[in-house]
Amino acid sequence: MMTSYYFFPVLLVLTPTIFVLSVIVSIVFLAIRGKKAQNDALNGPIAAGWYIDPYDPASERFWDGNAWTAQLRPRASGSF
Repeated sequence: MMTSYYFFPVLLVLTPTIFVLSVIVSIVFLAIRGKKAQNDALNGPIAAGWYIDPYDPASERFWDGNAWTAQLRPRASGSF
């Protein structure tokens, strides 16, 4: 019959290793999340206005600040 003291050295090695790995994963996760929040804050929302239509480069489509609208207009001839 195996007693628990045979597993004690294994626990001495695994416990700190698992702890260190979990700290490393947490730091990486927080760094990635912080970088995304920083990018979102720097870029901010896109202002409402007329932009090149993502579906037809020969037209402009109105962006209302949240989504593309159905309003289209032809692009100016000198803007290509």
